[in-house]
Amino acid sequence: MKIINGLLLIAMVSFFGTANIGAAYSQSSPVFVVYSFWGTRQSPILAYPGASDLPLTLQITYLGPLTLYDVNITYSPTFPLSSIPGQGNITVFIPQLKPGQELNIAGFFNVSEQAKNMDYYQTITISYKILVQVPQLGEEFLSGSENVSFKVPIIGSYEIKLVGFKTIPTVIYAGMYAGGITVYLTNNGNIIAKDINVTAIFEKPLEPLNPSSNSVFLSYLPPGNIVNFTFPFVINYQNQTPTAMNATVVLNIKTPLNNFNITLPVQVKPSAYFQLSGSSYSKMTPGGSDEYVNINITNIGDYNAKFVTVTLLYNPIFSPYSPSSENPIIGASSINETFYNIAKGQTFTVSYVVNVASGIKPSTYYLSLLISWRQPPTMQSMYQIIDVPINVTSYTLFDGLQGDILYITAGIVLLILIIMAVYGIRRK
Repeated sequence: MKIINGLLLIAMVSFFGTANIGAAYSQSSPVFVVYSFWGTRQSPILAYPGASDLPLTLQITYLGPLTLYDVNITYSPTFPLSSIPGQGNITVFIPQLKPGQELNIAGFFNVSEQAKNMDYYQTITISYKILVQVPQLGEEFLSGSENVSFKVPIIGSYEIKLVGFKTIPTVIYAGMYAGGITVYLTNNGNIIAKDINVTAIFEKPLEPLNPSSNSVFLSYLPPGNIVNFTFPFVINYQNQTPTAMNATVVLNIKTPLNNFNITLPVQVKPSAYFQLSGSSYSKMTPGGSDEYVNINITNIGDYNAKFVTVTLLYNPIFSPYSPSSENPIIGASSINETFYNIAKGQTFTVSYVVNVASGIKPSTYYLSLLISWRQPPTMQSMYQIIDVPINVTSYTLFDGLQGDILYITAGIVLLILIIMAVYGIRRK
């Protein structure tokens, strides 16, 4: 767009004709080339939708043909760019601009979240004066302006992707009451991803271990990097007996530009599970020793168990009976009973000899057993604790004598015989 100002020049054009002045002006038409880049030459950056406070540099080259004077360059950003608050339009004044001269103008801009990855056209306005030869008058200044278009690349993007996940432990069996899920995320884009929220939404019967353990915040993730997060959870079985089930974890990934969900399956597989099915023992009294306890245990789970070991756990009430002269290794073996295989539905019996603590009140106390086994087919280690109720009653005189009942009976019979013999002698 060419603009000629001045009443004097208008009058001159009217007097001398338009041919010569038009030729003179056409010879002075300025040519500009504008190139834009984000950041600096030494440290270029990629702009992306939703970016803020990004430095944009415009490199303007004047190709000529004439020297320009009083040059004003104005850049008013349009969609998808906007100036940061307080900056406004970018304006530069140059007193003189010669052919071949380059100049840079820069500013900070925000990129709209609605932008797409593409080149956007922007425009700068350049106003100037040129010195031309006017017939009969000599050199005069003419004012003009140019609207020069240039491209601004918005080609940066980030893409958060799930590259894998696993459960902890690798296989979750029925009877486990806690576990975890580890997710692996990467950035498939070409710029750093920022302000990433990752939340694991557990569907029943799974629940987060605590209210804050199912969400993490990642401030940034460079392109190509892989990060992992582990979310612990508890399993609330609907039935008293844990059973196999399929559960779901929804992984929510939220960024300033995206919000999406990924569904992850969690499988609880069948396993052995043990239950107390009965017990028998002689009368237990405070301070009693060498007391036999027989305990019946049933595998009520949906799978067999291998290498089952039942261990009597120490507690303040019941302790394993072990003579002081006994080898410690033999004493330790007296609290463990091992079975090669316990099938589904099978009942087995373990027996222990225990001492009862003295000074306790008659009541029901619990004998604790630790059951450990290998769970086929992965042979993963499994553990379970069973509490066996034991009724401890009060001590009576008869309880103290019942161990020697034969000796007492024999003594009474002998005493009667002696009395009868003495009585018979006196009668004679």
